[in-house]
Order: sequence, then C-alpha cells, then structure tokens
Amino acid sequence: MSTRLVTSDGTRIGFELTGNPEGPPLIFLHSLGSARSQWQPQVDALAATHHMLLVDTRGHGTSDAPAGDYTLAQLATDVLELADMVGFGTFHLCGLSLGGMMGQWIAIHHGDRLRSLTLANTAAKISTVEAWDDRATMARTQGLTPLIDAVLARWFTPNFAERDPERFTSIRGTLAATAPNGYAGCCAALRDADLRAEVPQVSARTLLIAGAHDPATPPTDLAFLHANISGSHMHLIEGASHISNIEAAEEFTAALKGHLA
Repeated sequence: MSTRLVTSDGTRIGFELTGNPEGPPLIFLHSLGSARSQWQPQVDALAATHHMLLVDTRGHGTSDAPAGDYTLAQLATDVLELADMVGFGTFHLCGLSLGGMMGQWIAIHHGDRLRSLTLANTAAKISTVEAWDDRATMARTQGLTPLIDAVLARWFTPNFAERDPERFTSIRGTLAATAPNGYAGCCAALRDADLRAEVPQVSARTLLIAGAHDPATPPTDLAFLHANISGSHMHLIEGASHISNIEAAEEFTAALKGHLA
C-alpha cells in the first residue's frame, strides 16, 4: 500500500506499507537525496518475514517539499506520526545517513518505541556548518544538477557504475528528481544536528554498519557511536562507500537480518 499522511503541520509525507502484516514492524529511513526506493534490496529479502514501513523523508520522493529550513526533530516526528497512523506501536528501525540521524533522534527521545536500531553510514554529527550552508545555497539557487556528480562520487566506489549500470542510473535519476527546496531544507537539518552529547542515552539494541570507503561518514564516525552506545555492535563492509545497502546489498542484508533475529 502506497499513500501519504498529512502531518500535524500540514505537510504530506509519502510512504509505503509492504511485506507480511503478521510480521514484526520495521521502518526504513533513506539518505539525503534519495527516496524509499533505496531500500528495495532489503524489502525483497524481508518481504515474507517483516511488516515494513518505507518513508519518503520530508522534501523527498512523493512527500511535500515546503520552502525553508527543516529540523531533525521535525523529520523524525514525521516518522513517529506515520508509525502511529499505521499502528506501529513499537518497531525495528533501520536508517542510513540522514535516516540514521533521524533514527538516533528517535532512540534518544522516544527509545521506548524501538525494538532494535540499525544505523548505517551515519554519524552523531555529519560534516560542517559551512559545507551544508554551501550545499543548501547551491540547491536553492541552481538546482541539484551542479551537485550530482560530486554526491555520487561520495555515495559509491569508483567501479560501481560499471558493475551495476542499471541501478546506478536509477539512483542518479532519483537524486536528480529530488526537489531543491526539500534537499536544501534537509541540508539545514543536518547542519544544525549535533547528537554527540546525547548518543550515550541510546538504550536500544543497536547495530552499526560502516562502509570502509565512505568519505561522507567514515568508519571513525561509526566507531564513535560504537564507543558511546552501550552494547552496540559494529559491522564494517570492506567493499562499500556511503550507500552500502545498495553497493553491498547482500552483505548489508545479511547483517541486518542477523540483528533483527
């Protein structure tokens, strides 16, 4: 089932509910510049066992892209409102990059909702204020076209486009189709988000997945989370960069399945 929720502030958030309605609830949150389709490899693998909520983050995919800056709390609250609407009282959550920061916020502020947490290719603080301001300004004034090549170079190792040209082309298209207002609004959320002092509050059973070649959120960022989230486990994917759930789909899914079990 694919539809949209109108949130408490009037923004329509696109989502898809799929998988086994009798299975445990699982929410997937994608990266900046992507959409819920990012999780297709994992959805295919878990369709028989889990009831999955795939969210288009505010400003992305089929969700509205209001003008102005967004906050991490706003993005995460959209997810909680969706969870309430579809009847996910408690749930497993898997988020990558921006989705991982949203997952951290939920774990810090609403940890009682989580059955488990998977944080992939993310950090408690990503990049610098200046870098996010520059990217947001470019998106708003020139659109995403000037950003695409640099973003994809961070997302994947150099030979991924040759190894899987169809998927690479699809992902490039999703990035190019992202609303500039939405992209810039989420850049502001990332600019202002710093969870380093709060992540020790995370009590959910947590898996951390890092890409060995990830320049955006390198393994050291996940190692910080590992050191500060009690009982967490870390899995390093040697052959992946930033979008590890696609570039190393089988290894990512195997690690996720093991954690969910």
